[in-house]
Amino acid sequence: MYPSSSMVTHILIFFSIVGPLTFALQAIDFYVHDLPFLPKGASSIRMHAGLLPVDPQHHGSLFFWHFERKYPSDKLRTLIWIDGGPGCSSVSAVWMGIGPFSFQGQNTMIENDGSWHLYTNLLFVDQPVGTGFSTIDTDSFIHELDEMADQFLGFLDQYIKIFPELLENDIYLAGISFAGQYIPYIAKPILEQRSTLKLRGLLIGNGWIDPVTIYKSYLPFAVANNLVVENSELYDRINIRVKQCEQALSKQVHVLDGQYDLRCNHRATEAMIDGMTWNGGTGFDFGNGTSSPKDPWIVDGESAGLIRSARNLTYILFYNASHMVHYNYPRRSRFMLHQFTQLDLTSSTDTTTRKNTKESTRSIRLIAFIVLPVTFVTIALTGLIWFFVHKWYPTKLPTPFSIFRLLQSKTHNVEQQQWIRYSLLNDSSTNLEVVDSETFV
Repeated sequence: MYPSSSMVTHILIFFSIVGPLTFALQAIDFYVHDLPFLPKGASSIRMHAGLLPVDPQHHGSLFFWHFERKYPSDKLRTLIWIDGGPGCSSVSAVWMGIGPFSFQGQNTMIENDGSWHLYTNLLFVDQPVGTGFSTIDTDSFIHELDEMADQFLGFLDQYIKIFPELLENDIYLAGISFAGQYIPYIAKPILEQRSTLKLRGLLIGNGWIDPVTIYKSYLPFAVANNLVVENSELYDRINIRVKQCEQALSKQVHVLDGQYDLRCNHRATEAMIDGMTWNGGTGFDFGNGTSSPKDPWIVDGESAGLIRSARNLTYILFYNASHMVHYNYPRRSRFMLHQFTQLDLTSSTDTTTRKNTKESTRSIRLIAFIVLPVTFVTIALTGLIWFFVHKWYPTKLPTPFSIFRLLQSKTHNVEQQQWIRYSLLNDSSTNLEVVDSETFV
């Protein structure tokens, strides 16, 4: 369900308050303590959000929203989500299948059963400047993808100053639609200029990557899905428009598609991959007369689509999905994420957990190192004080020997009383009715 306008207004007000407070550039200032309509069970989700400057001269800042993973795994991973458009807010993906929340009805926020944050940190970024909660002067919008990439690198530089732990994470860039343009442009300078960042992969869904191929695919896709009748008047008009659009643009790479997405449809993606050359081969051709098979993609025991791989490129076609695959199938898309990032749950203790365990052990040893000597000194001082007090005032303070003799005397008296009771009980001539209970006290 989509959120109501009142709910969106509350959240907009919340972030409009959070935003101006974030220029202190300290992690604690970005911590999100609560959200309007946040479900009770979600209070344990650790979040950080705010604005980071990328163009101070023109009040340009990028908004981010970070969610810490729920469970430890074999290694640290962070997925950076960038929405398409251009101009679509990445925050929409938070409650449309990828983030920890979703909406039930119009005014109720619930936890998302298919959230991607189980074993992966999620970082949503509204970019470029002017998108979503990100800011810029109205006369300073960017117009080129190179500018966008430079600003995003500036954002990462600022982010690492506040959250240096990102350097310990395997990083994945992900997004849909026009992010098929954003992601390659961002990945290239990261690999060339930011070697400290461990960029491990790109995940592009229903990507606007090769517009020429996409334009050519619209009409065949429409015919195949009974949207347009072949050789009809409408068909001819569209065909003329398609030819007008077949001018040179660019092509990149892609990994997944929704079966019924028209805008960035799977026919275009498959045609693009078939024409691509990478790692010594073209398309899914193995070069020996065979090609990569289209295998069933099974999720939770059900056929969820088709999967095909060749030379480190994997393509997945999601059955019965639209342009918003993660919204249609959150759990399936999360399963795809785990495959993509090669999640290994056989080793559930990552470096951070091991580090915390070592620190905990070190703390226990330190406490023991402090407590034991203090305890020993305390006992020794107590003994010395007792010794000197007893020496000066021998009648005022009992000695251990006098205490022992006193206890021994008490024990002897108790034994005598018990013997009297036993004798009385075994003497049949004794009239027990006249024996007062106080006699045995």
